[in-house]
Amino acid sequence: MVNLFGIKVGSYLYYERCNSEQLSDQPIDNSVKVVTNFEQLKDNKLGIQQNIMENLLQNNSDLFVCFEGDVPLGMMWGHSGSCYVRGPGIPIIQGKDSVYWFWIFTLPEARGKNIFKRLKNAFFTHYKDSRCFTALVEPSNSIMRSEMDKIGFKETKQYYYVKLSNTALIIEQSCRTKKINFHIEMGNQHNLVLI
Repeated sequence: MVNLFGIKVGSYLYYERCNSEQLSDQPIDNSVKVVTNFEQLKDNKLGIQQNIMENLLQNNSDLFVCFEGDVPLGMMWGHSGSCYVRGPGIPIIQGKDSVYWFWIFTLPEARGKNIFKRLKNAFFTHYKDSRCFTALVEPSNSIMRSEMDKIGFKETKQYYYVKLSNTALIIEQSCRTKKINFHIEMGNQHNLVLI
């Protein structure tokens, strides 16, 4: 993403995976918790704003955190149903039996400790009955793109966006047919959960 005088320009790859086979049947590692309130994060090293976290937790989102003692080392979120990704202004329209996978993060000092693997196993075990999984990944994030391929996600669309304030021009291109759709999003016009 590039920000030029308040105009955001960027792109995302949209990944999907239908849950025809379970992604994880491993027991959830004891270090991973589904966090239900802000106080569980103690010093909040993960940089989550309390109001955003509370809104998401009250609206079909789950936060998975890997702890070492009381110290959070990494997180990932899941949201069941449709949502609006506020950064680029992209609405994700899907059924309640589909999960949007987002905000995947490991603290730099915790890298190399299998934090992502533990979180991923907990995430997919928790959502084992979901029909479909979706995610937006920046094209420059080669590590996450590789991981998506390994676990059977398919790149189905590419989004390009130009956003000024709450208005976004979204260009959506199908990876299979190369068909292009344009639409303008005037803020969260679908009244979806904000992510």
